[in-house]
Amino acid sequence: MRSFFKFGNRCSITILVLFVLSVSPVWATGSSDQSSPLVLYTNSGGDQRGDWLAEKSKSAGFNLQVMNMGGGDLINRVIAEKNNPVADIVFGANAVDFGKLVKAGVLYKFEPAWLNKIDPALADPNGLFYAMGVSPLIMFYNTNVYTSATIAKDWIDLATSPAYKGKYFLLGLGGGTARMIISSILIEHADPKGLYGVSDKGWEVMRQFIQNGHVEQSGEDWFGAVAAGDEYSIGELWLSGLLLRKKERNVPHLDFVVPPKGIPYVWESIGIIKTGKNEARAKQWVDWFGSTEVQNEWSALFGHMPTNKETYSSFTQELNDAMAKIHPQSIDWSLATENLDKWMEKIQLEFVK
Repeated sequence: MRSFFKFGNRCSITILVLFVLSVSPVWATGSSDQSSPLVLYTNSGGDQRGDWLAEKSKSAGFNLQVMNMGGGDLINRVIAEKNNPVADIVFGANAVDFGKLVKAGVLYKFEPAWLNKIDPALADPNGLFYAMGVSPLIMFYNTNVYTSATIAKDWIDLATSPAYKGKYFLLGLGGGTARMIISSILIEHADPKGLYGVSDKGWEVMRQFIQNGHVEQSGEDWFGAVAAGDEYSIGELWLSGLLLRKKERNVPHLDFVVPPKGIPYVWESIGIIKTGKNEARAKQWVDWFGSTEVQNEWSALFGHMPTNKETYSSFTQELNDAMAKIHPQSIDWSLATENLDKWMEKIQLEFVK
């Protein structure tokens, strides 16, 4: 599998998928003390992930409290709590959002025990956060409604063609998936003279993208709505999430779009918050969670795609087949790192009905 990615502002890298069987875990805490609780903020705790992680951590000697929230909300909360931190660990946010935490000065410098098992370019150069998983962000659709010939070819086609108006579901704008898909669209319309680095045409495309679709509201079963295909038949999701939900809900009539220009890939990263009390214990947990043994199980259960190269053999055949069909869109995320908050504020104030 040949893939070229960008990690934050860094140059493109090549990840070689190595099919190496797991040998033995690298983690050892040196303690089974559960009296020191750890708080994990994550946007990857849905679909029973958080419950599993808390129970699995308990069996390894950790008292882990998992708080799940949208990626954007997660970052804003950590920054707001800078002077009185609640979280010990942040997991799941992308490199763009982690850049904000770096700027805010809330992250603890460390080196995980599994560092030699990931590509060196996936580590923050200052040792403040590390990529643990990759998520291709996809447009999926109901094949009872659309065929590969009639479905939109990419996000911009979805926004600008009248054929799809009112037919697609967008995830809540506070979440990392929605924000990164929005970023990938705006970056395609980069203009140094435009508002927040985006051309007038780009902002018009974004207005159509938001207003011609339906933005998820609290409590809505957006996946079920697309699977039913009665009103909405197109949605946005991360690849492993689609494969997992198709299996759990027994809805084989869903597929995803493979744009010629590629699919936005984002990295799920992990970092430790400077609390002044729990950093050492938090590092022990990160060493344990990132170990080959735990990442293999995490991947097999939830379709997560770890960056730990020793886990690649644990990917399901379905996931391997899906990954073989796609390639990443070439994106320089630096524009989003600078402007994402301003982009989202404009969208929320001017485009959301």
